[in-house]
Amino acid sequence: MTRDRWLLVLLVATWPIAGLLEPFAPSYGQQIHNEVSLVHVLALAVLLFAWCKAHASVRGIAPPVGAPLLVALLAPIGLIYYFFRAFPWRSALTGLGKSLLVFLVCGALYAGGLSLGSQLAA
Repeated sequence: MTRDRWLLVLLVATWPIAGLLEPFAPSYGQQIHNEVSLVHVLALAVLLFAWCKAHASVRGIAPPVGAPLLVALLAPIGLIYYFFRAFPWRSALTGLGKSLLVFLVCGALYAGGLSLGSQLAA
């Protein structure tokens, strides 16, 4: 498995873990964001930055200027920028479609982890 795929697997794996741990955070239910979400967001930023660089490297291209940072800080905009600047439009649309699918899977895994975490915390 290539490095970009390993990073993607690791990124997806963070979501159920964050969902599972969130109900145990001291400020859970009092604020929109808590300690777990802060750590999770920072981990996602690092993983997204590394994924963008690895994805470009595996494909033998240089990522567009600023793309890894933009992907890390504002993923929805950064992914559009990265895919459409680095690849032909059909490949870019395919990449964005796959990204949307990964996002939906992450949301479902987070919800499952949150449900399990809430039951364990009760």
